[in-house]
Amino acid sequence: MSRDLEGGSPTGMMERTADTPDSTLDEPIRVTIMRDVTAVAQKLKYVMLPRARVEGGAGLRNWDLWGPLILCMALSVILALQAPDTQKGYVFSMIFVIVWLGSAVVTVNGVLIKGKISFFQSVCVLGYCVFPLVISAIVCFFVKNYRIVKLLVVLAGFVWSTGASVGFMSELVPADRRALGVRFSSIVSPQFSAFPHVFKRPVVPDSAFIHPAAVVEGDVRVGQDVSIWPMAVIRADVDTIVIGDRSNIQDGCVLHVRGEFYGRQEGMQLIIGEDVSIGHAVTLHACRIEPGTLIGIGSIILDGAVVQEGTIMGAGCVLPPGKVATPGLWIGNPARRLRDLSDSEKEMIKYNAANYVNLKNAWKEKKRLDAAKESA
Repeated sequence: MSRDLEGGSPTGMMERTADTPDSTLDEPIRVTIMRDVTAVAQKLKYVMLPRARVEGGAGLRNWDLWGPLILCMALSVILALQAPDTQKGYVFSMIFVIVWLGSAVVTVNGVLIKGKISFFQSVCVLGYCVFPLVISAIVCFFVKNYRIVKLLVVLAGFVWSTGASVGFMSELVPADRRALGVRFSSIVSPQFSAFPHVFKRPVVPDSAFIHPAAVVEGDVRVGQDVSIWPMAVIRADVDTIVIGDRSNIQDGCVLHVRGEFYGRQEGMQLIIGEDVSIGHAVTLHACRIEPGTLIGIGSIILDGAVVQEGTIMGAGCVLPPGKVATPGLWIGNPARRLRDLSDSEKEMIKYNAANYVNLKNAWKEKKRLDAAKESA
């Protein structure tokens, strides 16, 4: 009644170790029962204490149906005992119907967003996560005349069950799609599952500066001492954008990525290294800008292109898709390498990045002083 998480051959109710025999037929019944009881207890612990759960879904590596069966039976019996005589059978059966229908919905959702999950794994997760509701039902059975207390107990059990199930289910789907793995909206509207990055929020450290007139949305990961200036638009709604430490994105820049398109094209991130200066009105699309580079005003760097470390792209350059700009000075449309950089130009790359860090600090101090004056 249990199976490995990846869908392998049937296994015992608990994770196999070196001491686990190859066949339970060769061991005493007591040992088999104790191992199964221990496995069930361990899963209940993961439900009640989510932080004790092993990373990556190891807590449910071997799914089983014993625990869900016992818990659903317990919940059904307790609720049926409190129901009117004419509704006892209905209440008893509805618990199983809800768990099985819910498992079907969760399984379809997981498959749509490319998660590794089977129907019986969903039953296992939802069945075990009923445990807080069982406790709530028991408390309510003995607290008959205090509706407020019963309401609070049921609410606590529901929140605990939901939190535990969300944690388990998120570990069974790809990391970049976990937000969708726990949203019923991705079943009602499957097209949402194609855009998981839309639901992510930018990660911005305190040392960074984003001007109020800039737009930064989606899966954007900003490094330390980064500055993003007025009218810059950084939109990571179909893949990830990473901006390295001490880099600056100047006024009017547009940064975007390429999304996966139903198997016809792969997604492509936009990666900017450390100490990079992106000049005014530059367009970067799904490319890679290595550390210690300068992209001149109005340049366009397209999908899959790479600007290597120690490169200056002159104003108005257009680097075609997939093209690699080696160290040196590049100019033109399409961009071509003109010559090696002089020592002063190499120093200018470093100075420009450091100067923008200082400028960013001055702006942050100005905003702090302005806020202090307004609150005074």
